[in-house]
Amino acid sequence: MSHAHDRDRASAVASVPDRAGQFRKLAPAAIRRPIARLVLEARWRWSSAAQPVEPADIQPGPLIVSGFFNEVLGVGRAGRLTADWLETTGLPVVRHDLRPALVHQLHGGLDFPVKAAGGVWLIHANPPEAKAAMLAHQTGGWRGRYRIGYWAWETSEAPADWADAATRFHEIWVPSRFVADAVERTFRQRGKAALAARIGVVPHVLPDLSDIQPDRSRFGIGAQEVAVLAAMDLRSTAARKNPQGAIEAWMLAFPRPEIGRRLMLKLTGGTADPSALERLRTFARERPDVTLLDEDLADREMDRLVASVDIVLSPHRAEGFGLVLAEAMALGKGVVATGFSGNMDFMDATSAALIPFSLTTADDPTGRYGGVWAEPDIGACAEILKALVDDAGRRRALGLAAAKRIEGLRQTWSKDAIRHQTWVRKISLLG
Repeated sequence: MSHAHDRDRASAVASVPDRAGQFRKLAPAAIRRPIARLVLEARWRWSSAAQPVEPADIQPGPLIVSGFFNEVLGVGRAGRLTADWLETTGLPVVRHDLRPALVHQLHGGLDFPVKAAGGVWLIHANPPEAKAAMLAHQTGGWRGRYRIGYWAWETSEAPADWADAATRFHEIWVPSRFVADAVERTFRQRGKAALAARIGVVPHVLPDLSDIQPDRSRFGIGAQEVAVLAAMDLRSTAARKNPQGAIEAWMLAFPRPEIGRRLMLKLTGGTADPSALERLRTFARERPDVTLLDEDLADREMDRLVASVDIVLSPHRAEGFGLVLAEAMALGKGVVATGFSGNMDFMDATSAALIPFSLTTADDPTGRYGGVWAEPDIGACAEILKALVDDAGRRRALGLAAAKRIEGLRQTWSKDAIRHQTWVRKISLLG
């Protein structure tokens, strides 16, 4: 290919963002979005030639981990933990931030973060973001790599188009058996049951919490108070995370504020659901025993918050995994959680206080979730919560059992376990 052709192509690629910017200014969102979706779908289908090459044809090379490394998102934290842990096992990780890909997916042309060929590309994000990463970067940069997708979903059926996305990966990692079943169910429904062989359950990495110290004064928790934490990201929908259930359980357990009892509502992504945010703010204003933390916390600060409370409460309708719950158990906290979905991979009735539930069709006003999820019994939740708040001995016993149970998760990510994985053989410069 001539240098003149390269210059022409580079000029064309550089001009696309300008044209895209003009398009955004001239066309209203109601017109832009459907057109953009059609263009992206056409580009995705056109790039279908870039199917995974045979593993035997992939030469050893770098390990690239793509994720939302710089953002306060559950998927962002999970990606950081994965990259951190892989490095501790001696694997040389190239970290690649996904945010620019979401901006450039329409016109593509981004250089891949490494020039060396081969190796492994682990995309720590769901198919929509994985598609963006592929469409944003020049195909030649990633075509000949061993590709792993790390996906999570929270109800009984993953989105239908995930089956198509799965054909682009050699392996699909999911954090729990619950997610694996949801993804496999979608594969079967789309006539691609054979793709289930690519699914592997790989629990999220737990951080090293050995040096985390509580800081109750930092979070406004009294020295003698029993503090209960309910943490939620409203970008993952209030219907699923169910902050209203946490509020109702607290009010049933403690109809009037009581000295020595405090509910901590840790909120992220409030702008995603202003009405839910206002309900939480109103509740906190009306109850002096309730603290609303509506601020982004860095990973270590969030760890300190969990270490500072006595109980973690999650009357969720569904969880793909439940990273905050797992970290709370690792810190020896009593956890009160719905006995359904991904958290049941590391919980049982001896290590957590499980909220009974009934199954129901998912009713998500945002339209994000379908399938089936749980409806927790809030009355039973209130009884469980009050009993645990009032009994320090029971809290200690439950916390000890929780810490012991959660240790089993760490074995999946042990150095020996990692080194025996097939994909590791595709990485050069092992430490």
